[in-house]
Amino acid sequence: MGEHDLHPSEIAIIVPYLDGALRYMLGNAFREAGLPYYLLRRRSSPRDEPRVRAWLTWLALAHPDWQLPPSPFDVAEALTLSISGLDAARAELLTERLYQPEVPQLLPIAELPAPIESRVGTLFVGLFEEIRLWLAAQDETASIDQFLHSLFTLLSERRFQPEPDVAGAAVCDWLVQAATRLRHSAAAIGLNTPAAVGNAFIDGINQGLVTANPPELGDPPDPNGMMISTIYGYLLAGKPVRVQVWLETAATGWWDIPNQPLSNAFVLAQSYDPSQPWTMDNDFHIRNQLLSRIVRGLTARCADGVLLATSDLDRRGVRQDGPLWRALQPVR
Repeated sequence: MGEHDLHPSEIAIIVPYLDGALRYMLGNAFREAGLPYYLLRRRSSPRDEPRVRAWLTWLALAHPDWQLPPSPFDVAEALTLSISGLDAARAELLTERLYQPEVPQLLPIAELPAPIESRVGTLFVGLFEEIRLWLAAQDETASIDQFLHSLFTLLSERRFQPEPDVAGAAVCDWLVQAATRLRHSAAAIGLNTPAAVGNAFIDGINQGLVTANPPELGDPPDPNGMMISTIYGYLLAGKPVRVQVWLETAATGWWDIPNQPLSNAFVLAQSYDPSQPWTMDNDFHIRNQLLSRIVRGLTARCADGVLLATSDLDRRGVRQDGPLWRALQPVR
C-alpha cells in the first residue's frame, strides 16, 4: 500500500457471503498484519450477536424455574465473553465439569478435579466461581432490566474486562431497553408472572426477533480501516473507494439468488404476467442480469482498480467455477 500511497480506508473488500468463519479468518489476518478494518453489516437479528446470547445465558441460569436450560456450548461461549483471556478450550473444560444442563445450574469449583483446575488456571477458576455465586444470590423476583444492569456492572469490573467493553455497553443498553418495554406491556399481552415474561423475552430473541429499534451490534467501526462488506451491503451503503478487492470470485454466490419458490419477488411483481409460468430460462436470465448490474454497480464505486482473489476449491474442497470467474477470464 505504501508504494501506491494507498490508505486502508481507501480499500473495500467485497465478498458474496460474510459468514462467521470468513469474518474470523479475515479478522485474524488483518490483526496479525496490523491493518485496521471494519465490517459493513446490515441490521441483523440480535441473536446473531454473541454478547446477546451470552447475557441471555446468564439470565436463564439465574432463573432455573423458567425452564430454559442453555446448552453447554452457550455456557462456554458466555464464559469466554465474560472473562477476558479465557479461551474456548478452557471454557469448554469448565463447562464439561461444572455445568449441569438438566437442572440447569453451575456447580461449585470444589467439584473441579485438581488437574483440570491446573489446566484452566487458578485465576479463571476463581472468576468462574464469582459468577456462579453472583448468579445464585440474585433475587428471582427482580425485573429483567434490573438483572441485566447489575450483570453489566459486575462484568465491567477490571478483573473481568481490563479494557472498557464499548460494544458490550451498547448491547446491554439495548437489552435493558427491550426488557423495560416488555415489562411495561406484559400485563396487556397476558404475561402475568415473572416466568412468563422471562420466557417471552428469551424466546423472542432466540427465535429471531426483528425489532424496530435494533442494537448497534459488534465492535464500533474504525473510520480509518478497510471496509469488509457483502455485495449488496456495499451497493446499498458503501462509500466509493480507490481499490476494491473481490473475494471468492469463482464462487457461485456472485450469481446466486435466494431460492424462494413461494415468494419469488420477480413473479410477485405487478409487472409480471401471472399467466406466464416461471421457468429455468427466466431464472437463468435474471441471474445473469443481476450479475451484470452488480459488476456495473461495484465498478462505478471504484476509482483506481479491482483486485480479483479466488481459490480453485471452496472451504468444503469442492471445485469452484462460477459464472463471474468464467466471464472475467478474457480480462485476466
